[in-house]
Amino acid sequence: MKKLLSLTLLLLAAMMTTATFTACGDDDDDKTETPAEKAAGIYTGTDQVTIGGQWTYTSSADYTVTANADGSINLTIGTETYENTIMGNITQGAFTIKNVPYDAKTLSFTKDYAADNLSAHVTMVKDGKTTMDKDYSIPSGTITVTPQADGSIKVTNKQYTYGKMPFKMDAEFTGTRKK
Repeated sequence: MKKLLSLTLLLLAAMMTTATFTACGDDDDDKTETPAEKAAGIYTGTDQVTIGGQWTYTSSADYTVTANADGSINLTIGTETYENTIMGNITQGAFTIKNVPYDAKTLSFTKDYAADNLSAHVTMVKDGKTTMDKDYSIPSGTITVTPQADGSIKVTNKQYTYGKMPFKMDAEFTGTRKK
């Protein structure tokens, strides 16, 4: 009888152990985040734009990175105001560049968005008078989003224009993730 009780307890212990390990088998603790998932977030920082290679202006800005299921990202460039430019205070409205693919060689997301049919609202105010207030197409530009090792982000926007403006612009944003 004592032997039967011992075998029963041993069998019961084995079943409990199996059930315990089976219940833990579905844990997803080892899931690795994609570069897009790691980069996703809202970043606040400084954007510096150079117009025509001659005039440089700085603005505070928020950029938002959203991860897509295919590993690409969407980048929303928030509203920015550049004060005291030669044309007055310039406010650029927010716009989103979608499906920016990841390049494993450069560890960044890069896209020539000329074919994306983007636009942004631009307002210029000089000496208290609004001199421009309308939507402009963004017919050219190349965006590069580079996540940094410290969790910050660097974004370069090369050779973009609004409408038919004669000068190309280059911008560089550096920001830290908002908590």
